Amino acid sequence: SQPCEVFELVGREAVALHTYGWSVCRASGTPACLSNCTGCHTITAYRIPCEALRGRQGLSSCTRSRKYAMSTEPKQLRLAFGADVHTQMSITWQTQQPVQNPVVEYGQTPMLGERAPAERVSYPYETGVIYRALMRNLTPGKRYYYRVGSADGDFSRAYSFRTPPRGLHDFTFTAFADHGTTRFSVQNSRNVAARNPTFHFIAGDLSYANGRQPIWDTYLEQLEVLAARVPVMVCFGNHENE
Repeated sequence: SQPCEVFELVGREAVALHTYGWSVCRASGTPACLSNCTGCHTITAYRIPCEALRGRQGLSSCTRSRKYAMSTEPKQLRLAFGADVHTQMSITWQTQQPVQNPVVEYGQTPMLGERAPAERVSYPYETGVIYRALMRNLTPGKRYYYRVGSADGDFSRAYSFRTPPRGLHDFTFTAFADHGTTRFSVQNSRNVAARNPTFHFIAGDLSYANGRQPIWDTYLEQLEVLAARVPVMVCFGNHENE
């Protein structure tokens, strides 16, 4: 069989997933190529400027320009309140490989300026390396910018959140349950994020993984569009059987 190259657009760049074990590779058939690949024993990734794809008859003929290491890229970012909801915010994320000195960098401007170390979180069914950090001594009622990662690996893009003010005040929170991983699930997360609530509550049955950890990975990556911006608090449902 011949190597198969599958490209995925990420922003203004293309990521090529180079898999082995499939004999047909055409631009129009790459989704099937990826999903039907059998006997794949290695996957590497390359990032290529989109301009390199112009005028090509097939994506697989595009020249690779530089290698893109995905193994230390922070994914599945999710905020949660700390013990003091006014001054603490927890952030959790996952990488494929361990990194040295993982941190969250944060501040009241995009320049950040503060940092907090992250701890390794153990989970029996994990498919990657999970880190969690706590941002402390935050000022109530202020917007904060942050990113996570490590100097020897990768950093995430910058996100922002707002701490709730002290005292009595009106606020908005959102809630749903039975979320799942369909395209409707993604749209529901976007709908909630558009309302900019103080926090979001998921009342159980988050991913419907039922013990299948890769579904959790898909779910938490889809949830990032909401959970990286708004603290998400959850409780267990009968499908969280891990």
